[in-house]
Amino acid sequence: MKSFAVLALIALVASCRLDTFFGGSGGGAPPVAGPPADLRFTDQPQTTRARKTLPPVRVAVRDDQGNVVARFGGVVALTIDSDTGGVSLGDTTTVAAVNGIATFRHLRIDKPGAGYRLVASAPGTALAPVKSQAFAILAPLTGNITVTTTTQGADTPGGYTVTVDDTISQSIGINAVVTFIGVAAGSHVVTLAGVTPSCSVDGTNPETVDVSGGETAQASFAISCAAPPPATGDVVVTTATSGSSVPSGYAMSLDGGPATPIGVNDSVTVTGIAPGDHTVAIGGVPANCNVASSNPQTVTVAAGNTARAAFTISCVLATGSLTVTTTTTGSNLPAGYTVTLENGQSGTIGINDSVTATGIAAGDHTVTLGGVPGNCTVASPNPLAVTVPAGATAQASFTISCGP
Repeated sequence: MKSFAVLALIALVASCRLDTFFGGSGGGAPPVAGPPADLRFTDQPQTTRARKTLPPVRVAVRDDQGNVVARFGGVVALTIDSDTGGVSLGDTTTVAAVNGIATFRHLRIDKPGAGYRLVASAPGTALAPVKSQAFAILAPLTGNITVTTTTQGADTPGGYTVTVDDTISQSIGINAVVTFIGVAAGSHVVTLAGVTPSCSVDGTNPETVDVSGGETAQASFAISCAAPPPATGDVVVTTATSGSSVPSGYAMSLDGGPATPIGVNDSVTVTGIAPGDHTVAIGGVPANCNVASSNPQTVTVAAGNTARAAFTISCVLATGSLTVTTTTTGSNLPAGYTVTLENGQSGTIGINDSVTATGIAAGDHTVTLGGVPGNCTVASPNPLAVTVPAGATAQASFTISCGP
């Protein structure tokens, strides 16, 4: 009896294995899904803190037998259930299904609350929307950000403005500390504004800080300021000279300061002049020349601009005087002499006499004493070289000795 039972059991097991092999159950190709029939959340949204990305949420497209329709590659969209108060959902809420499953990896809700539900739909299809399980959004973890400013140098501003994430701002002094309280945990951008052109931040601006729940992050700004260069202007001085006996040049001065040479027909630029009224004068003008324009002149200098002072000078022939003196000793003296310039101008003079000729052109001349008899000798050079200054008198003296 036992042997018969064992044989019967072996036969039964073999029969089951053959049925499995020929019947295809327990392993073969997966069933072919039918047309899409519904949507289903395969990975439900999980409780997460506000402003944080939810764990991936997945929605499958199934047929009427519950099989995933792998050939479906259409778009699946998520919205937040309007029953939860109209809170908005971000960031990527529409994705294309892959092998029949749409995966949402970048979902975020900014406001905390309980009983949130997501609604999945397949736009452009007849599939009915489906709601997820309820989930909660917790209040975000918060911390603080303390901002410190340290300013040195001259021409410092009255203060700055510090802003976090381009949303919340506070005023801060040039050497001060302010704290932003209740800042959500995460990375934040701190920007210092109101830095004047004469100042620069010695580091990164804006600065990125990481805030941890219950902790205080630090952002520090070191600012260096320098006094801006004074705004100045220029003065251009020009001369225009005409006529005869023109001098070789003039001397120009600004506000009575040191003289600067300038030609008779010239232009000189003086730079770095403080804004305001200034006086410009031309010196070294000889007596035979006349400055037609005002001298000195007042000019007004504006920052970044050029003021101009123009001088017009006209000159006439410069003249002076020449005094000729004779001193004669001895015997057999003549009655007198003649005095002649190299230009032919002449006159008579006594033996012990002094005569003055006016209107002599300024410059170098030679004076010749004539009419000296043979018994007389001129001790001084004859002719005699003299220089006649403009507006002044030159002297020419002759000493004569006479014998029997």
